[in-house]
Amino acid sequence: MPLKPLKIKDRLKKIRENPMTAYAAAVGRFEQRWPAAEPFILKSPIWSAYYAINVIHGRWPEAEKVIIKEPASAAIYAKYVLKKRWPEAEPVIKTDPDVEKDYNNFLILNNL
Repeated sequence: MPLKPLKIKDRLKKIRENPMTAYAAAVGRFEQRWPAAEPFILKSPIWSAYYAINVIHGRWPEAEKVIIKEPASAAIYAKYVLKKRWPEAEPVIKTDPDVEKDYNNFLILNNL
């Protein structure tokens, strides 16, 4: 039995409900914010950070409580979005030695 093709509405729903594919669509296809996908992107710290960097091009306050849960995401967000120390995230960043080292190098190189 052949598969039934998905309607465009159903296809977009499937894309938007996965944080990675929603981010990729916002960057590559729409080249702008995709509000309908943001609740799903917010389920992933790393994709939320990348979305703030590459789609929003700035702070995404609603996502900070998600981003701060994962060391690499928090460090990337501090480095590329905030462009300064993120004291609230430092306890989380310190849980991963490699991420902490990179974050500290960023702070030193930028006299922060």
